[in-house]
Amino acid sequence: MASPRDQSRPRRGGAPWAGDPRPTGGRSPSSRRPEAMRRVALAAILSIGLALSVTACRRSPAEPPRGAPEGPLADPAVANLIDGFSEAEMRRTVEALQGFASRTLGQTGNRQAAEYLHGRFAAIPGLSVEYQDDRLRNVIATLPGTDPEARALYVAGAHYDSVGPTADVAPGAMDDATGVAVVLEMARLASGMRFRHPLVFACFNGEESGLLGSTSYVEHLKAAEAQVGLYLNYDSTGYDPGDRRILDVVSSPGAADSKERLLLHNRSYGTGFTIVENRHGCGGDHVPFVRAGYAAISTHQEEHGPRYHGADDVIEFVSFGYALRNGRLGLSLLTHLAR
Repeated sequence: MASPRDQSRPRRGGAPWAGDPRPTGGRSPSSRRPEAMRRVALAAILSIGLALSVTACRRSPAEPPRGAPEGPLADPAVANLIDGFSEAEMRRTVEALQGFASRTLGQTGNRQAAEYLHGRFAAIPGLSVEYQDDRLRNVIATLPGTDPEARALYVAGAHYDSVGPTADVAPGAMDDATGVAVVLEMARLASGMRFRHPLVFACFNGEESGLLGSTSYVEHLKAAEAQVGLYLNYDSTGYDPGDRRILDVVSSPGAADSKERLLLHNRSYGTGFTIVENRHGCGGDHVPFVRAGYAAISTHQEEHGPRYHGADDVIEFVSFGYALRNGRLGLSLLTHLAR
């Protein structure tokens, strides 16, 4: 992976304008009236100049982070929805997936993980759940839309396979059981609402073997001439040991509007990330969507960390607060786009 590029940007500044009218000395009685009139006129001119100068030089009290412009207040319904994200539910998912020892493609734990996830999605009211691709067994859960004319799909995804130092040792808690936990929570919460557009929650297989599952799914979408409004990827979203809250937003050109909305929501819904953009060039399940011409965004933690693809990528080192914030941010975006 290439080292992150410096994303620092210069800040604008400016000195405040100040006027300091000079006091006048004594005058003879014959000159007081013209002098008083001059002072009134001068005061009026200074007042106008001061108002114009302050307007031109005014800055907001605190400059917002890059990409987080001032925007509308948060929608109370959406704020209430995303507040329902449960760390306990996310821990439950990560513990279960880690418990399969290895979810590497071809291992018994890989198939068991698919069955487990299918069951978890099927237990959520309102979702239609299926395996896509008989060999790879992508788990696809769909929340149908309410408007037959709103055909564009809005998709959130993560990969459930893992890789480690050996085929039978690959706990994959951060990579990518945590991403799967985010997607499951999004599905659980979104199922309580209805949207014009369909929402799809995808757990792909074979990401670590060359993006096999997401490639198969995108080919399926293209064959069906499906429209995708946005694909939102969750991979490497659980490592922030210093609570730095730095989030890399990796986006395709076609996702420019959605990216700006995501950055706005970071401010409006108080998720509190410091946003950087396109620092990670590593592959992921968003890549097949981009290659197919679909809009896609992948959110990435600041760095992979020392346990990446290791035998010690276990739940004890997952930063659940970071992952929870990221899930809240993404769900706020999807609910806005799909309504």
